[in-house]
Amino acid sequence: PTKTSTPTKTPTPTPTPTPRSLFLPFVSYDLFPPSTLQFDDDFCNQSVWPVNDTPNYALSYIASSPCQYQIWVKSSAHMVWTSPDILAENFMVESVLQSVDNHGASGILFGLSSDNRFFYVADITPNGYYTLARYDNWSREYIIPPTYSSLIRKDAPNLLTVISIKEQLILFLNSVHVETVIDNRSHAGRLGLFTETSPGNFTARYSRFTVWNSDLRSQTRFQEHPNSAGAPLK
Repeated sequence: PTKTSTPTKTPTPTPTPTPRSLFLPFVSYDLFPPSTLQFDDDFCNQSVWPVNDTPNYALSYIASSPCQYQIWVKSSAHMVWTSPDILAENFMVESVLQSVDNHGASGILFGLSSDNRFFYVADITPNGYYTLARYDNWSREYIIPPTYSSLIRKDAPNLLTVISIKEQLILFLNSVHVETVIDNRSHAGRLGLFTETSPGNFTARYSRFTVWNSDLRSQTRFQEHPNSAGAPLK
């Protein structure tokens, strides 16, 4: 009789590992372990951020517990940013902030160009709205338009977090993920604080500012050249 050959077993394919989601709790540890901490300020050292008083705005430290840094925008429809020249491209930045008045927004500045004309801002308002915007020559283009969130606490400190990983921008409010967007422009540049007014003047206070840099683009924790600027809103 003819001998029947035993069929060759088809090898079982090795399963492809599922990529970890950026929105699970271990995102911060996986991408930004403690070794990537670049800058952490509780505003008790009063020599890091600029102090200034102009007709349009004032920057100052507030002797309080916790220590605070204050941006007071005196002119209506005006924006002010301030930075101790922290540089990063792929980063996680967090700030604890609180609005004192009702007519404006406060938040985080990043991707600031060397000529101060191109940058990004993630901010929140006292009445519960958040935005993400790109500024080119001080002219604003919304990436995330004003969006209401019940996560924003009224008359209380809020923790605002922005993560930049290549073309992704990821936004958290009080440690809860709210938005992820794709933006193909470079996010490399300086980071800092941002405040703007609508009608009337506006005061924002900050009690923490922390940066993790996944590639430590800047080899120093910060450069000692703090600066600030203000301009009318366009």
